[in-house]
Amino acid sequence: QLADLQKTEGLRLLAAGVAHNFNNALQSIIGQAAAMKSHPDKPQLVEEASQAIIDVVGRASELTRQLFVFDESANSKLLPVDLNLATMSAVNHIDDLFSSGLKIAVAFGNPAPVLARQEHLAQAVEAIIRNARESLSEGGSLSIKTYQVALRDLEVENLKAGPYAKLSITDSGQGMPAEARKRCFEPFYTTKERDPATGIGLKGQGLGLSRALTIIREFGGGISIDSHPGIGTSVSVYLPIQRD
Repeated sequence: QLADLQKTEGLRLLAAGVAHNFNNALQSIIGQAAAMKSHPDKPQLVEEASQAIIDVVGRASELTRQLFVFDESANSKLLPVDLNLATMSAVNHIDDLFSSGLKIAVAFGNPAPVLARQEHLAQAVEAIIRNARESLSEGGSLSIKTYQVALRDLEVENLKAGPYAKLSITDSGQGMPAEARKRCFEPFYTTKERDPATGIGLKGQGLGLSRALTIIREFGGGISIDSHPGIGTSVSVYLPIQRD
């Protein structure tokens, strides 16, 4: 019942966030279009307003693409997935991760397969890695590890005792204060710069950690986060291994 309530609350927050962000996007487009209409003789203003519209539409389009994850999930079944392969797929999808000047360490263990959808699992992992990378704007280290663990009952929120495949993504970035840790999985929550005209984050990956948590929970898993200002952040993903 608690899990159902959390899912319902998560969907409510998601719907509210989507409506809020699309409304902000539309208001921005209207404002920029009005400026272009009022000052057609000012080419620089028209160019800047046009680019602003393109940027807002681009972010809204990316958000729409992310939302398809929820629709697709209802129409496909879970299959055995190798967490290492899904993680490597996510890493390879971030083009310049290894050429960004960061110290990257990847260590794959030998966790048993999990029941999931590989594409969606890779998307969740990618969102977490991108979030970690964004915290390293001034350089630092990023560690990605997989292994298998045995959890005690409720050692991780909502997870029963048993064997789990674990993925740890640790960065040496700025870390988060307690308030940010509590809210980091909320849809559209961001500590990054926002567009003053729209309220939409100028950086980041839209649903980000919220989308990752939704996907992982759908596969029967969970996510825990440990973060301290000035030290860094460690995100741990737990997925129940496939049972015979």
